[in-house]
Amino acid sequence: DPATYRLETIKAYWPEHPIHVHIMSKYPSKWISHFENYAEIVFVHYEIDEDLSSVKNQINEQKMKSGVVLTMATDPSEVKDDITDCSNVMILSIPKPGKSGQSFDMNAISRINSINMWNERKHFHLYVDGGVNEKNIQLLNVEGVVSGSSVLCHDNPSKQIMRLQTSNNYEQI
Repeated sequence: DPATYRLETIKAYWPEHPIHVHIMSKYPSKWISHFENYAEIVFVHYEIDEDLSSVKNQINEQKMKSGVVLTMATDPSEVKDDITDCSNVMILSIPKPGKSGQSFDMNAISRINSINMWNERKHFHLYVDGGVNEKNIQLLNVEGVVSGSSVLCHDNPSKQIMRLQTSNNYEQI
């Protein structure tokens, strides 16, 4: 079972803060019900070994919003019809899913730019996860980012979060 007590703690400290869960499993349907009391959005990979439409429906039936994650191995234009009915799409901008601390794959920029040109783009939020730091965040025209190692491995995580939030205003690459 997933350690949902962590989500319970987060919810207790920040009750108004939305929680997003990213399930990294080929069979996400067995985990979804564990998050129904905590998560607002549940992200699953496009590359699962289950019917994606059924999994998205399962998430939505439990009063959560579904999100689809695309790895760098999947071309967004080839799966457009399968993902644009979702309210959230995430680009996993690293070469190997599941391994923290990897560098940002600059090919993700062209994917983001391409997705941002879609007519359907106004119907979903776009996120990026993987290798995001204060040097590349200003290149990301998205609604949200996940920046694990950049924050958690920093001497002062709070300061690093502030740097990420403001780097677009002050820093140049």
